[in-house]
Amino acid sequence: MRVLVLLFLCFVPEFALAGPWPRDQGQVYALFGHQGGHNGWSGLYLEYGGPRRLTFGLEIGGHLGGSSTPGVPGFSDRLTDGRIRTFVRAPVPLPGQDGTGPFARWLAAVELSLGRDLRDDGRKVERLGLGASIGRDISTRYGDGWMAFDLLVSGGSGVETRMNYGAVAGIRPTDRITVELGLFGESDGDANVQVAPTIQYDLGRIGQARLGLSFDPDKDTALVLGWSRTF
Repeated sequence: MRVLVLLFLCFVPEFALAGPWPRDQGQVYALFGHQGGHNGWSGLYLEYGGPRRLTFGLEIGGHLGGSSTPGVPGFSDRLTDGRIRTFVRAPVPLPGQDGTGPFARWLAAVELSLGRDLRDDGRKVERLGLGASIGRDISTRYGDGWMAFDLLVSGGSGVETRMNYGAVAGIRPTDRITVELGLFGESDGDANVQVAPTIQYDLGRIGQARLGLSFDPDKDTALVLGWSRTF
């Protein structure tokens, strides 16, 4: 547990953190998650491994609207607000990446994205984004793992520039269990920071079940449920 505590203290003050690792050509990775209650944030994240070590992706998320009748719980059939983003990621060589320099075992990547914000007033805002990722594998007495840092800056006509950033570290104490600790932030005039511990259990061919919590200084703690699989 000492390693997890130290990793937590290393993170300084919600988007899916991708990391710099390219997908194998033809490989598909899918992650679905929901955070909060019936009106919480639901999201789908997809990656596809293309040629020349390029990774193509799609990210969709939004708040599910509740029933329009006061006092009656339930879901509406549309998103009251949300986001959609497509991107392409390419690896970037680092000096000494071959194992003899200061960046030994580190990988880096840059990302170009095109997205749209769906506002609850019906407005649609186009966004162009540029991102960067860096990460490496780690070894501990509790198991092997990784750490990664992501940054995404996006903007559009007539809207605030948005900055998303994230830091995640994870270890695998067993073949089936992965423990992660992440920090995710967003700033587009207002700042929002979340700390999210997560545990993932490998169900074999079915995929991986994910259970976590999200701590936001300005909001209540939220339960996070997820499922992921590589095809």
